[in-house]
Amino acid sequence: MQALVDALGEPRNQALLVFLVAYVYICAARKFRATVLWAGVLVLLLLGIYQPASEGVFSGAGRLLRNINWTVLMILAGAMAVAELFILSRVPVLLADVIVKHLKTVGGAALGVCAMASFLSAFIDNVTTVLIVAPVAIELARRLKVSPVPFIIGLAISSNLQGTATLIGDPPSLILADGLGLNFLDFFFYRGRLGIFWAVQMGAIGSMLALWVLFFRKYKGPVAKPEMVKPTSWFPTVLLIGMVVGLIIVSQVPDHILHGGQFASGAVCMLAAAVGVVWHMKRGVKRTLSMILKVDFQTVAMLAAIFALAFALERTGFINQIAGWITGVVGANKFLAFTIIVWMSVVFSAFIDNVPYTAVMLPTVLEIASKMEGASTFTDTHILFAFGLLVGACLGGNISPVGAAANIVGVGLLRKGGHDIGFWKFVRMGLPFTIAATVPTYLFVWWMWG
Repeated sequence: MQALVDALGEPRNQALLVFLVAYVYICAARKFRATVLWAGVLVLLLLGIYQPASEGVFSGAGRLLRNINWTVLMILAGAMAVAELFILSRVPVLLADVIVKHLKTVGGAALGVCAMASFLSAFIDNVTTVLIVAPVAIELARRLKVSPVPFIIGLAISSNLQGTATLIGDPPSLILADGLGLNFLDFFFYRGRLGIFWAVQMGAIGSMLALWVLFFRKYKGPVAKPEMVKPTSWFPTVLLIGMVVGLIIVSQVPDHILHGGQFASGAVCMLAAAVGVVWHMKRGVKRTLSMILKVDFQTVAMLAAIFALAFALERTGFINQIAGWITGVVGANKFLAFTIIVWMSVVFSAFIDNVPYTAVMLPTVLEIASKMEGASTFTDTHILFAFGLLVGACLGGNISPVGAAANIVGVGLLRKGGHDIGFWKFVRMGLPFTIAATVPTYLFVWWMWG
C-alpha cells in the first residue's frame, strides 16, 4: 500500500493517472467529454504539475495557456462555421444528386456517393458528411429494395478517409500541423516531395476498389434519376473556396514579411467564419444564432484540453520514457519502427478516440526519431514517423463501429431505420476497407520518406 501511495506521489504518475481516467471516459461516453477533460486539467493544475514547486497556481495556468495551440483551435472553429453554412446551402446534396444522375447502376451510384463523401470530408467534419449524404444512400437502397447496411457503413468509413489529407480535414491533421509546423500546402508538397495528401489518395484508390469488388459490384439494378435539389445560396461555397485560397496564400508569404504565419492561418479561417455569420444575419438573428449553436464547439474545447493534458505528460517526462522504451525495442531499424508506429496506431484507433491518441503519440514518435537520428531538428525520419502515425491513427478508426464518431452516427441511423448492426457485422466491412486503404498509404509514405 505504501508503495502505491509513493508511486502516486510522483508527478509523472499523477499526470498519467489523470490522463488515463479522462481518456477512458471520452472513449466510453459521448456527453460532457470536454467538461471531464478540463476537470482533469484543473486537477493537474492544483497538483502543481504545470509549474515548479516555487511557483503558484496562477503561474502554472499561464504556462498551461501558452502551451495550448490557439491557432489550431482558430482554424478548427472557423472551418467548422464555414462548413455549417455550406451544409445549410444544400450544395452538398446537389453534388450527391449530380453523381447519382450520371451513374447507371445502384452499385455504381453507391460507390460514387461514397467517393463524394470521401472528398467532402477533406473540408467538412466526418460526422456532418455522413448526415449530409446518408439520405441519398438510404434512398438508393430503398429504390433497389435491398438492405441499406452496406451503403451506410461504406459511407461512414469513406468519410473517415480523406480527413487525413488536408490541414482542415480532421483534428489529428491539425495536431500534426502543429507538431511539425506545417501549413496548408505542406500537406500537398513538403520539402520538395509529395506530401501526406497524395499518400491518402493511394489509400482512397485501394479502398474504393475494395468497396466495389467486395460489396457494391453485385448491385446491378438501374437507379432512378433524382430530382435535382436547388441550393438556397452559392455564397457559402464561394466562402469555403475563398477560405482555402486564403490558407494557400498565407502559407506562401515569407515569415519575414508576415510574422506569425501560422497564426495568420487561424485568422483566415476566423475571418471567413465572421463574414459568413454577417452574411447569414440577413436571414434573422434567431436563425443565425441557431446556425452558430450547431457548430461543434465541444470538439474545439475538447481539443484544447487534450493539448493541456498532453503537455502535462511531456513536462513530467512520460513521453520521453515511452520513446526510450520503443527505441530500445527497435534499435536503429527505421523500417521496423515505422511499421510498428503505423500498425500499432491502426489497432489502437480501432477502439479508442484518435484525437487524444495522436496528441500524445506525436511528440513520442518525434522523440523516437530524435533518439534514432541523434538530432533534435526535423529530419526525414521525423516526418516519416509523424506521417505514419497520422495514417494509422486515422485509418484504423474504420475497423470497428466505435473507432470513429462517423461510424457511431452511421450505426445510429441504421438502428433508427430498424437495422441493428452488431460489432462483427461492421468489422466484416470495415476491416477489409481499412487494410485496402492503409497498405498502399503505408507503402507510399515509406517510399517517399523512408
